Amino acid sequence: MTVTIDTNVLLFLLNDKTPAPIDPQTGIITSQCADRVNNLIKSLAKTKEQIIIPTPALAEALVCAEEAAPAYLGIIEKQKALRVADFNQLAAIEAACLLADVYKAGEKPSGGAARSKFKFDIMIFAIAKLNGSRAIYSNDKDIIKLGKKYSMNVIGLADMPLPPVSAQMNIFD
Repeated sequence: MTVTIDTNVLLFLLNDKTPAPIDPQTGIITSQCADRVNNLIKSLAKTKEQIIIPTPALAEALVCAEEAAPAYLGIIEKQKALRVADFNQLAAIEAACLLADVYKAGEKPSGGAARSKFKFDIMIFAIAKLNGSRAIYSNDKDIIKLGKKYSMNVIGLADMPLPPVSAQMNIFD
């Protein structure tokens, strides 16, 4: 099986000091995001699921990385469960179909920046779809909308389980 992670999830894998986002479903800041993402990666790796990082999501993460970009790429390369998936010709065709469908439905975002961001989200969604992802891990409102529209499970950071708490008691408490 395959899943896809979006930029806002990838950033916590790469940098545990990434600021915690507000959960779009509840409006509350999500706690322990890096712990949730690391637990997700470990549990998916145990079940041998492939984790797709779409190239547009990687590009967004590397913009945030600045001089840490080489280290971020090293982290991705070391994780056997992670695979960077290209925005290739098939993905371009899928994205064009998705965009045409969205525009026909009158759901075109207004404003240049919003349209540009939405096109990145369409590219990420198209890559996930083409790679047979059963889910996208994302907090992005547009990805969530696309998931609902096209029956793709989108799981937010707040919905990712925390790692199990150690059963051993601390004798110094």
